[in-house]
Amino acid sequence: MNPSGLREEPMMSDFHRLAATAAVCVWLAAVSWPCGADAGTPRALSPADAVKLAVDNHPTMNEALEHIEKARQEMKSARADFLPKATAAYSYTSLDETPYMSGLGMKINVAHNDLFHWNVTLAQPLFTGFALKNRYELSQLGVRAAETERRRVRLDLTEQVTTAYFNVLQSEKFCRVANEAVQNLTSHEADAEKFYREGLIPYNDLLKARVALANARQEKEKATAGVLVARSALNILLNQDLNQPIILEDTAALPPVTESLEALIATALEHRPELQLLELALRQSDEGIQLARSAFYPTVSLAARYEQTGKNAEADINDYSNRYNSSIRLQAEWTFFEWGKTRADVSVRRHRKKSVREKFNDVKNQVRLQTKDALATLQVAGKNIQTAKIAMEQAKENWRITQL
Repeated sequence: MNPSGLREEPMMSDFHRLAATAAVCVWLAAVSWPCGADAGTPRALSPADAVKLAVDNHPTMNEALEHIEKARQEMKSARADFLPKATAAYSYTSLDETPYMSGLGMKINVAHNDLFHWNVTLAQPLFTGFALKNRYELSQLGVRAAETERRRVRLDLTEQVTTAYFNVLQSEKFCRVANEAVQNLTSHEADAEKFYREGLIPYNDLLKARVALANARQEKEKATAGVLVARSALNILLNQDLNQPIILEDTAALPPVTESLEALIATALEHRPELQLLELALRQSDEGIQLARSAFYPTVSLAARYEQTGKNAEADINDYSNRYNSSIRLQAEWTFFEWGKTRADVSVRRHRKKSVREKFNDVKNQVRLQTKDALATLQVAGKNIQTAKIAMEQAKENWRITQL
């Protein structure tokens, strides 16, 4: 029973309304707070600056560049197969018995016991069943695929950096809110203790205020740790030290979207690197089929050869035959039966192409869905921002009235 004869319900209602309003208005904190702040004053990074820094330094981009160079070298190797090849060989043979020829009851030596031989051969492929052409075109497609893969890696990295960038901003805002909550609840706990001493509130309400303050302090510690983790994640993407000080430009502007969903889907289907890679894979499958079919044809080559044979290391002394000779050889070779191996290889390539085609269709559907989902998410975010602005204005007015 209140000695003053006043009813406690209005006072209790005002008290709880004050506590509830304080909990809402912690979101109005606009002042800076050292939430896991690092030493130093680095230049503020915009989202574009962060993306450029990541693209210039991230290991995945360097890896993609190495893949492009590898593909270019493979193309050079395939192109070299069209050109003539020069080979040299040197040999030494020691015979146990001197070679001879029998005739008229006589043995006539026909060669030395020790034979040194060397030759130089120049070979030029003339026809390979189009295998060289198919390999070269496959290598060209490989270069284009590596370049497209680098674009895909860049887009993925851009998405990761942008997400990490705004995660840092979000975690910093949560940290400021948590600090403001601790400040407000500290003041609230002090007021509650005064109200309790004056007999205006029960002890239970004072305990609730203390519990709320303890929970707020725990949330502050979590928020501070969240800032450090978010900054470390961004630093990894920027390929710099985990504890590198970073300051980010705050922005709340959403990019305007004026295109229709159909236009956005058409743009995505045209420019998505995943689809471009699969289109290249289809073309590579066609070339692979032709390469497998080249085994049905004979191969024709031309070779020119110069050789010397003699009894000394220079092979320029020969008492039994001419020490040097040269030749030109035209050779055709055709493997016409392998128990269906070539036909099976062609079938393997055709089935591989069909699987790539099915994957291509599936990825197209996924791109359509992702585009639609991204547009819907952006539209919802825009509406939520407007709703949050209205709620913030209402909370400010409620806070002002409550303070009065």
